[in-house]
Amino acid sequence: MLWFIIALILLIVSSLLSLLYGKTKICTIVINTALASSMIGIILFYNNPNSSNLELTLPWTIWHQPLIFSIDALSAFFLIPITLLSLLATIFFHGYSKHIKQERLYTLWFFYPLFLCSMIMVILSKSSLLFLLSWEMMSLSSFALVIFEYEKKHNLHAGWLYLTLTQVGTVFLIIHFVLISDPVVAREKHLFLSFITALIGFGTKAGIMPLHTWLPEAHPAAPSPISALMSGVMIKTGIYGIIRATLTLSPHIPIYFGEVILILGIISGVGGVLLALSQHDLKRLLAYHSVENIGIICIGMGIGLIGASTQNSLLFVFGFSGALLHVINHALFKGLLFLGAGSIITSTKEKLIDRLGGLIKFMPITALTFTIGAISISGIPPFNGFVSEFFIYYGTLKSLTGHFSGLNQWLIAAIITVLSLALIGGLALLCFAKVVGVVFLGEQRSHHLEVAREKEISILLPMIILAFLCVTIGICPTIVIPILSTPILFLSSKLSLTPIDLNALLGGFAVLGNLVHFFAFFLLLLTFMILLRLFLHSKRKTDIALTWDCGHHEPTAKMQYTASSFAVSTIDFFKFLLPSKRKLSIKKSPLHRPIRAHYHFHTYDIADSLLLRPFYLGVILPLKKGLSFQHGKISGYILYMFLCLLALITFSISY
Repeated sequence: MLWFIIALILLIVSSLLSLLYGKTKICTIVINTALASSMIGIILFYNNPNSSNLELTLPWTIWHQPLIFSIDALSAFFLIPITLLSLLATIFFHGYSKHIKQERLYTLWFFYPLFLCSMIMVILSKSSLLFLLSWEMMSLSSFALVIFEYEKKHNLHAGWLYLTLTQVGTVFLIIHFVLISDPVVAREKHLFLSFITALIGFGTKAGIMPLHTWLPEAHPAAPSPISALMSGVMIKTGIYGIIRATLTLSPHIPIYFGEVILILGIISGVGGVLLALSQHDLKRLLAYHSVENIGIICIGMGIGLIGASTQNSLLFVFGFSGALLHVINHALFKGLLFLGAGSIITSTKEKLIDRLGGLIKFMPITALTFTIGAISISGIPPFNGFVSEFFIYYGTLKSLTGHFSGLNQWLIAAIITVLSLALIGGLALLCFAKVVGVVFLGEQRSHHLEVAREKEISILLPMIILAFLCVTIGICPTIVIPILSTPILFLSSKLSLTPIDLNALLGGFAVLGNLVHFFAFFLLLLTFMILLRLFLHSKRKTDIALTWDCGHHEPTAKMQYTASSFAVSTIDFFKFLLPSKRKLSIKKSPLHRPIRAHYHFHTYDIADSLLLRPFYLGVILPLKKGLSFQHGKISGYILYMFLCLLALITFSISY
């Protein structure tokens, strides 16, 4: 525990140092030292998880409640992606901050360490009050980073939307903690209400659909390294909270816990990837894919909880193995994709997909690493995204071969789960084929893209490391067994599951290894054939000539596929879930010949239309009208005070 306390102190010191210096190099060194200290603590815990020095009570109390830091197998597991991605994002920031105005660095380096500190505190907090304080610190520091470029109106809107929804979630968390503070007998009476309040409170932060509406607004607004951390690890604190809440509520999990989370996971996975497919903003597209991947994690959690409630250890082991492993895998490839987006944006000053193109010629390392992240997030072997999704597939199908109480109901649920995962994977592959094809291939759509270059090694190095980890876990998945087995055994003991045998998990790894090795051999063979062809054709003379151009004498970059045209047929197929607005405007000459045409295509988020907009019109807008009472005239305020006193006197006399 000592190493984690050192990390927290160093992060706070770094935040205070920024007010004095605000220099990137000094802050980066202190932050990386803190994160290295946290890594040492994680390694020591995994080497000796039964150590007695796992809890620290602070020497003061708030409202007679002790403030306790504690670490166990679950919290240690969630600290791994937080610490690792934070370290790489900090290195990325060293080069990224050179593109930020000097006077803004003080603000950045003040809130950034607090953000990292708060995420670690959320995972380590054992007492409810300390958890809520850490949760609020995380929300407020990330809010400040979302509105970092506050001169942009959209960023302010995104920040206030994020702050509003996260505070709504905090209200539900306070209700949840009040309910579980009762004795065990009373707690059982409020079991369903406690579960729902926890699900809403933590689900808002996790971005579970339909509580996700802040996510596609906040991620594009924040600086790219912050987007990587918010998407890669901050939303996982919501997943951590849901798991921790289920452990606290009851050792005997009702089956509806798993069923509700499974349904929400399927909705989030399918809905998130469909909305991502229709996006034009690169970071907004990646934000919707975070909703999709949170859905995949929830599918695994739902299956695991169903297995725990029915004493089916096979479902439990593979469901939670897939969910927990996807927590790490998603942090790796989503962090890689957001950092790749940051590299593109800093070089081109452009984030709209349809205005990019041909960047592989100017940014080959970014193109390669981004493509690895795209393949990983699509669940294609032999990359890490396939590994975690495989366990959910394997556990779901394997459970049907053995005895399972309520087989008919589970058969239907298993079929829907497998089909949903297959649909999510197929649509994700289509979406990133669009992104990689339009952004990196073809010809540049703007002349200013020719100046795009990869200059900073501190920007490239984190992406290379993350791409390497995505490939390594995909090809050698057994390296995660020691990391994964500890929290699985911990969860099984907390959920009163009969002693489980991890041999089933090892058997799943064996099957996975055979599949991965087959695909790896196929890729190596394909690579060898391509290189052989290039070698054999290297000395062959090639004649280049124009083909028949259908009357187009001078083809331009505008004739290429755009992001909209690439995905429009799929969006039309799912139009009942993706309401859209389309407008074609054509400017004609006096001879009625078309001179210029513009096609506008916009897809609406159903959750935003059905939930957020009515909330805004019914609650926020009326409150905004009350701002007219704040006119700044003292005489008016004195009148308000007089009327308030008169009302209080009248009320007291009536009683």
